Amino acid sequence: MQKYNSFLEIRDLKGPGLGLLQLVLFCFGGMIVFQIISVLPLMLLFNTGFEETMRLLTDMGDPRSKVALYTTQAVGSLGAFILVPLFYIKLYQGTKVSTYFSVDTRNWQPLIYVTLITFCFMVVNSLFIEWNLNLKFPEFMSGFEQWAQTKEQQLKVITDYLTDFSGFGELLVALLIVAIIPGIGEELLFRGLIQTRLQQLVRNPHAAIWISALFFSAFHVQFYGFVPRLFLGALFGYIFYWSGSLVLAMLAHFFNNGFSLVMLYLYKNDLVGFNIDDTETVPLETVGFFFIIGAALTYLFIKFHRNLENADG
Repeated sequence: MQKYNSFLEIRDLKGPGLGLLQLVLFCFGGMIVFQIISVLPLMLLFNTGFEETMRLLTDMGDPRSKVALYTTQAVGSLGAFILVPLFYIKLYQGTKVSTYFSVDTRNWQPLIYVTLITFCFMVVNSLFIEWNLNLKFPEFMSGFEQWAQTKEQQLKVITDYLTDFSGFGELLVALLIVAIIPGIGEELLFRGLIQTRLQQLVRNPHAAIWISALFFSAFHVQFYGFVPRLFLGALFGYIFYWSGSLVLAMLAHFFNNGFSLVMLYLYKNDLVGFNIDDTETVPLETVGFFFIIGAALTYLFIKFHRNLENADG
C-alpha cells in the first residue's frame, strides 16, 4: 500500500481535523454558489427572468426543462466537487494537483481488473438494491417512511425524465454529467480528500473507507438506495486503498454510472431486452457466480499491485 500511503503524507496546513471540516464547509458553500451561478447562463439562453428560469427546473412539461436540469447539475457538480477541491488542494495543502491524477502508464491490466470487478459488483449489489427498495419500517417510524418514499418517488421522476434520451447526442451529454463529472469529482472529494483525512484521524484504513462511504451515500439523500450506495462507496475506497491510484477509483465510478446509462439507452431503443432499472430479483445462482468471479478478480488485482510495489521497491 506504498502508493496509497503517499496520499497520507499530504498534510493540511490546519491539521486533518480542522482541514476536513473546512473542506466540507467549502464544498457545501460551493454547491450553493455554483447552483446560483448555473442559473445565469440559462437566463441568457432562454431570455427569461430568475423566477421563470427557476420554474423550468420543476416544470417537466416545458421542453426547456431538461436543458435547465442538465445545466444546473453539470455546473453544480463541476464547481462543488472538482473546482472547490482543486482550489482547496492548491491553497491549503500546497500540493501539486497532478498528484491526485497520476497514472501508471506501464501497465494496462489494472484498467481491465477494475472494469470487470465493478461489473461483478453491480450484479451482486442488485440484491441489496432490491432489499433496500422494499425495506419496511415499524409503525413509530411511519413519518420518516412516508418522507423517504416521497423523496424516492420525486428522484425517480427526475431520473426517468433525464434518461429518456431523444437521441445519441443526449446520451453523450448524460454520460458527461452523470458519469464523467461525478466520477472525477466525487472520487477526488470523498476518496482522495475525505478518506485520506479520516485515516489520518482514526489511524485505521478500513474505518476511514467505510466512514467516507457513509458520507458518500448520505450525501445523495436517497434512503431507498442508501445501503447499495454505501457498499459502492466502499468498493471505490478499497480500489483506491489497494492500488494507490485515485484514477482507478474514478474509472470504477465512471463505469458504474456510465454502463447503467448506456444499457438504459439500448433498452429504450429496443437494442437489448434487459432493463437495468428493473428491480426484480436476480437469480441467486447468477449472483453467486459473479460474486466468485469478482472475488477472484479482486484477489488478482491486490496481488498485482503488491507485486508491483515489491518490484519498485
